[in-house]
Amino acid sequence: MSENVNGLEFIRVGEVFSHLIPHRLYTVTWILPGGTQVERIHSSDPVAYPLGGRKPVGTDAWSEQVIGRRLCFFANEPSGFQPYFADHDFIVSLGLGAVINVPVVDGARLYGTLNFLDRAGTYQRDVLPSCLELAALAVPAFRAHEARHG
Repeated sequence: MSENVNGLEFIRVGEVFSHLIPHRLYTVTWILPGGTQVERIHSSDPVAYPLGGRKPVGTDAWSEQVIGRRLCFFANEPSGFQPYFADHDFIVSLGLGAVINVPVVDGARLYGTLNFLDRAGTYQRDVLPSCLELAALAVPAFRAHEARHG
């Protein structure tokens, strides 16, 4: 399991994003070497979503959009993310129903995603371009994490 060694940096990124998009849950996933799995390396709720949680990188529309085309994923209702999130029921049980996943890219390198969740109906699509710009703030924390674990 990964340590939250870059926790302060990721917390700061989350605080900056909170001015753009509110969130009740904020996690960070890192694409592991080899690109077939992601690992949770930061969580604002480590009880519900502990560090070290892993899942495979899929081949679905979410993966094509976020991993392949490096665009944000946006769903403002649970039905928008249900086809892609195996933990959909658990997310909804936490009172969460809207999600924005932001890819963190540096040049040609995709490090992972910043994942923001809140109540259904919270988010607006017009914030997505700003989310992509702000994601650069997470690059140093990802680099430091990768230097330790990658």
